[in-house]
Amino acid sequence: MGRQTIAVIDLVTGVQLGPWWHEARVDWLELTESGHLLLFRHTRRRLALLRIDTGEKEIIASGVSFVQWIENSDAVVAQTPTHLLIWCSVWEPQCVVMSECVSVSAVSVSERRVLLEGGQIQAIVLDEHRLAFNSALRSGDLKDCAQYLDAVSRSADVGSFWCQLAEQALTGYDVELATKCYKAVGDEARTFYLEKTFELASTKGDGNIDEGLKSPEVRARLAIFVGGLTTAEEYYVRGAAQPELAINMYKQFNRWADAIALAEKVDRQAVTSLRQQYMDYLTSTGAKIITEEWWERAGEISERKGDIRTAVDYYSRGNNYARAVQLAREACPEGEWGAWLVTSRQAGAAVPHLIEAARTVDALTAALKAHHYKKALQIVQVLLIITGY
Repeated sequence: MGRQTIAVIDLVTGVQLGPWWHEARVDWLELTESGHLLLFRHTRRRLALLRIDTGEKEIIASGVSFVQWIENSDAVVAQTPTHLLIWCSVWEPQCVVMSECVSVSAVSVSERRVLLEGGQIQAIVLDEHRLAFNSALRSGDLKDCAQYLDAVSRSADVGSFWCQLAEQALTGYDVELATKCYKAVGDEARTFYLEKTFELASTKGDGNIDEGLKSPEVRARLAIFVGGLTTAEEYYVRGAAQPELAINMYKQFNRWADAIALAEKVDRQAVTSLRQQYMDYLTSTGAKIITEEWWERAGEISERKGDIRTAVDYYSRGNNYARAVQLAREACPEGEWGAWLVTSRQAGAAVPHLIEAARTVDALTAALKAHHYKKALQIVQVLLIITGY
C-alpha cells in the first residue's frame, strides 16, 4: 500500500487483512507458506515478525543483511554482521541458535543447508528432524508427530521432542499419547503415574476413556501432574464433592498449612486431628531440620512444643529477628528479655527491661556496654541511694 504500510489480501475470499504501519520504509517481506506469519525488513536493517491472525508485531533481529524462510517449515535463517541466526520455529522468536560468522556471508538456503561463501566452511546443515517435528507439531496432528519420532528415534536423539510432544498431548487430555512419550524417554515415574491415571479414566467411564477423562478425579490427577495443586483442589472439592481427597493430596506434598486451611472450610471436626498430625510430622523431622540448619522450621517446632527459649534461639540463627523479638517479648519475663537483648548485642534496648525487673546492676552493665553514659550515671545515683552512700 505504501513504503511504510503493509496489507495482506486473501486471494480466495478477496478480503484484505491489515493494514499495518511501520516506522521505516520496508525493503523486503515474505509470507510463510502457511500464510500465518509475515517477515519483513526495513531500511534500518531490523527484521520484524508479524502474526497475521492477531496483528502482533515484534522486532526479532537487528543489522540483518540476509534472511530467508526455510522451505516447508516455519523456520528462518538470517545473518547479522557478527552472527548467523537460525530459528527452528519462528513462533518462538526467543529460541534462536546463534553462530559466529564474522568473515562469512550467507548466500542461500537449499535442501536444509545454509550455503556460505568467504570462509573455510561451505555450508551449515540444519537439524532436519527438528524442522520436520516442529512442522508436524504446528499442524496439530500429534499422532503423526509420534509416528515420525518412532521412525527416526533409532537414528537421532529425539528425547526432547518426545517431552515436548507429551506436554502438548496433555493440554488436550491425550493421556495415552503422553504416557507413550514418557515411556519412550525412559521416564518410569511419569509413565507409571499416567498409566494409573489412564486406568482411573477407564474405570470412571465404564470403559469409555473419553468420558472417563472428563471425571473430576481424573482431571485432578492431571492437574497434580503439572503442579497445579490449587486446580486439583477445585476438582476434588467442587467437581467430585470429596474434599478429603484434596486434604490428603496436600498432606502427601507436605502442604500442611493448605490442608488445615481447607479443613477449616469444609470439615472443622478434622482440624484438631490434622494439627496433631502436623505436630507429629514436625517433631519426627526435627533432628534433620536442625542438622540441615533449617532454623525457621526448627523455631516453629520448638515454639509449638512450648520451648520458647530454644525457639527464640533458632529464629535468631535463621535471621528472623522480628519473630525472635516478638516471641521473647510475649513469653519471657522482663529480666530474661533484657538479658537476651544483651546477648543479642542490643544492650541499649535491654536497659529499661532490666530496670523493670529490678536487676539494677545488670542494667548498669548494659548501659555502659551500650555507651549510654548519661543513663549509667542515673543508675549509679539510684544504686547509691539504695546502698545508703
